[in-house]
Amino acid sequence: MKTPKSFQAVRRQYFYPEQKRCPSCRQQLHLLPGLYLKKTIQTLNGVLWLGGYAAQCVNPECQGYHTHYLSKQLAALSLPKVTYGIDVIVRVGWRRQHDHHTMNEIGQELRSLGIQITDREVERLWDYYRMLLRGLSQADLVKLREAEQVYGGLIWSADGLQPESGEPQLWVVREVLTRLVVHAEWLSQVDQ
Repeated sequence: MKTPKSFQAVRRQYFYPEQKRCPSCRQQLHLLPGLYLKKTIQTLNGVLWLGGYAAQCVNPECQGYHTHYLSKQLAALSLPKVTYGIDVIVRVGWRRQHDHHTMNEIGQELRSLGIQITDREVERLWDYYRMLLRGLSQADLVKLREAEQVYGGLIWSADGLQPESGEPQLWVVREVLTRLVVHAEWLSQVDQ
């Protein structure tokens, strides 16, 4: 049985959708009552409890009727169903791929930074890192095409994550409505 983690200091952060108008009908989106997402994640900067609100189009004539719009900032912090921040995933990937550390060495480093993690979880984060870099599958492309038809377009966001100062940044491009990671690539310069 898995032992639950307990944290001393947890910062709470709430996120609201940046999208204010429906991309289809341009009417004001309405904020849904209650939190759409509640999640605790461990990051390199401490433990965060994330609360995410959602908004939706309430125009019954709109093709985006009842579509849930979430915060892009919230999506940039962690992958769905993962309790570690993307910054931790990037650290694991960098240490393994570029520094050639073992999973045990990476786990020891993360534990020395105060992150509660097992070596098995480090291996899972390595798998997530490789999935970030793999690109789109055929099923992902179908999902994007369907979303484009349903919403009349797609919304893109890009975030840069730097594992250590002076090192290249991992840029992650995602489609907001489907929450798909479309592309991730290491770039040595921001303007590259």
